[in-house]
Amino acid sequence: METDLCKGAQVLRDTVACPECGICAYLGLVSQPWSAPMSAVKLAIVFYSTYATNLEMARIAAEAAKATGAEVRLLRVAETAPEAVVNGQDAWKATLDKMQDIPVATPADMEWANAYLFSTPTRFGQAASQMRAFIDTLGGVW
Repeated sequence: METDLCKGAQVLRDTVACPECGICAYLGLVSQPWSAPMSAVKLAIVFYSTYATNLEMARIAAEAAKATGAEVRLLRVAETAPEAVVNGQDAWKATLDKMQDIPVATPADMEWANAYLFSTPTRFGQAASQMRAFIDTLGGVW
């Protein structure tokens, strides 16, 4: 046992997730924490990218997670901007072209996963509308 970690930090370090809330074992709400080896992690990396920054971040995260043994789904959210607008900006169109081999995220992907990473640019302090539109489809999953 490491003496520089409190009991709660040790539980959180050693526990991937708990079916209740992640720390309920430490709080005494369940008797045993549910822990899983990294190989049992099913990570959905869901991103939206206009100019490839979030695309590259998502790819780096996917590689890192796979290297630790996680099963990973790299997923993009659907483009909702009009095609004429996207095609009018070369960098945006080029990014969309780069992502054509990446599947579009669905609610079924969220049900499959037991861990999530979301990456999106912000617009006026909010997540991009494309990401918000995807999240709005998930009401039945949560």
